Amino acid sequence: ATGGNTTVSRTLGRGILVVDAFNGNVVWQAGGGITTSATAGAKKLNVPNMTCAIPSDISVIDINRDGFADRLYVGDTCGQMWRVNLFGTDMDEWSVTRMAHISTTTDTDIANKRKFMFPPDLVFGTDSNGTYAAVLAGSGDREHAFDTIITNEYYMFKDRDDSTEALRGAANSTSVKISGYSTAPTGSIYTTGSLFDATNSAVVTSNSLSLNGWRITLRSGEKVISSSTTVGGSTFFNTNQPSATAAAGICTSNLGVAREYIVGFADAAATQDLNSLGNLSLANRSSIRAGGGFLPSPVPVVVDIAGHKHEAVISGTSVRQPPSLTLDKRIRVYWYKNVD
Repeated sequence: ATGGNTTVSRTLGRGILVVDAFNGNVVWQAGGGITTSATAGAKKLNVPNMTCAIPSDISVIDINRDGFADRLYVGDTCGQMWRVNLFGTDMDEWSVTRMAHISTTTDTDIANKRKFMFPPDLVFGTDSNGTYAAVLAGSGDREHAFDTIITNEYYMFKDRDDSTEALRGAANSTSVKISGYSTAPTGSIYTTGSLFDATNSAVVTSNSLSLNGWRITLRSGEKVISSSTTVGGSTFFNTNQPSATAAAGICTSNLGVAREYIVGFADAAATQDLNSLGNLSLANRSSIRAGGGFLPSPVPVVVDIAGHKHEAVISGTSVRQPPSLTLDKRIRVYWYKNVD
């Protein structure tokens, strides 16, 4: 933890593998430092910059609901967010794209050494520029809970669809595939500077920077310590911030400040009056959880109470209802009126 990227020899945990579920054989893999090969049964794709550990699960999306995965998303410990396009049955055409990089490459710039430790949440949306996948994830190294040097952030990246095929995300200059590109794709990856800074202001639709997504800079030492989930347009995630003082009481321990966040996935605005302030100001984007500690990842549920279904999000003992439509209610979206 005291050195930079060059102090550790990374040889394991730096790739993405697709395995035959029946026999355990690797049928396709991508990673840094390997030789691209189209050999049947051992497809290998060399991906420059995929040189850091991937500690989390991979988020898998079946966009057209045909029972087959279309895209994979995952982050790594170098603050890179990766997308794999699993388009069609020809694995030579499967591509890997580095869609975002939010950590510094300078070993001495410790404050900006951000890591993705949990899988991203995915929400599909549209704006004036077309359709996109909102990729939502926060940085934070939960293995160094007391660190206060690194400035962590929460992100929403707008990953645009391919202009010719919506099942694929758009390629950029980092995109690679086994068959290669006859015309090298153009475009740049997202960085913190290319996102709207929603730390002190929700996204304003007239601001062109918001078209790439947004970011919220967290407090000193605060880090995201869970995966995210989005229900009814609201994204739920949890953080922990080390504290210099323990909680009140002689028998209590110092577990830091635990916060629950609920923000609009499209604009980073508050969607609930979490602190009973009587409004939806930025102060209502999060609330402090008594007792501190590392809150578990939020889980969406639907429960039946007295014959009525209710939607909720659970984090440990905390249960919150998202500000969405009541389940089992019919909402009229179109009507026709003929007047003589």
